[in-house]
Amino acid sequence: MRSLFPFVLLLLIGASLASCVSNKRIVYVQDYTAKKPHDYLADTTFEAHVVDYELRTGDVVYVKSEHRILSETFSQLDETYMSDNRAVQSLPVLAGYTVDEEGKIDLPVVGKVAVAGHTIFDAQNLVQEEVSRIFPGAALKLYLLNYHVTVLGEVNRPGRYPVYNHRINVFEAMGLAGDATEFASRETVKIIRSRDGKNHLYSVDLTDQNILGSPDFYLQPNDILMVKPQKRKKFATRDIQNVFNAVSTVVGVATLYILITRE
Repeated sequence: MRSLFPFVLLLLIGASLASCVSNKRIVYVQDYTAKKPHDYLADTTFEAHVVDYELRTGDVVYVKSEHRILSETFSQLDETYMSDNRAVQSLPVLAGYTVDEEGKIDLPVVGKVAVAGHTIFDAQNLVQEEVSRIFPGAALKLYLLNYHVTVLGEVNRPGRYPVYNHRINVFEAMGLAGDATEFASRETVKIIRSRDGKNHLYSVDLTDQNILGSPDFYLQPNDILMVKPQKRKKFATRDIQNVFNAVSTVVGVATLYILITRE
C-alpha cells in the first residue's frame, strides 16, 4: 500500500500551491516594458490626465459662508446636524441645494444661479459674484455633497464611501475599502460610470504602472469600482485552515486504510 504515499504527497503539494498567489499578480504599478523584476526600483514620470467633474442636474451643492447673515440664510439645517459629516452624507438634499432641470440652484435672497456644466470651483466663483452684489466682501465656499465612490468585490471592506476632497484616484478608493484581498485580480478592475442616461464600463490594470498616466486613474463622483477574484480562486481558499483540515482528513483515511490492510 506504499503506492498511496505518492498520492498523498501530491495532494499536499497541490493544496499548498493552490493557496499561494504569485507576487507579480499582487504588486501594484509594475514596469512591464523594461523587462525588470516586479520589485525593480526606478524613477518614472507620468503625465496626469485630470478631468475635473462638471456639475449636472441632480447634484447637491452645499454653500458655506462665515458671513453672519449668509450663514443663517443659506443654512437649511442647524449647526448640530451640519457638524455631523455622516448625517450630511446620508441626507445631502436636506443640507444643500439641488441642481434643477435648468441646471440652476435656487439660493435664498440671491435667487437662481446656473452652475450645471461648471466645475465646483467655477460654480463657486459664479455664486460669489451674485452674492457680492448684495453682500460686498462676503466670502463663501461650495461643496459637492453627493460625491461617493462604491468599491465592491474582492476587497477587505466593500461599501459606499463619501469623498470629501474634490478629486480621488483609483488607489485612494482601494485604500478606503481596505485594499484588495490576496486573491483579487488587480489586472482587470472594472469602473462603472453612469452619464447622460448611459452606463459606461472601463477596465484598468492596477499592476501596470501606465495606470498613472491613464485618463481613468482619477475617479468621478458616484463611480463604482468592481474588483473580481482571480480565476484560480476557485481552486484556492482564503481560510488556509480549511485546506489543512481537508488534507488531514485524507491522510487520516489513507493511514487507517494502510493499517487495516496490513493486518
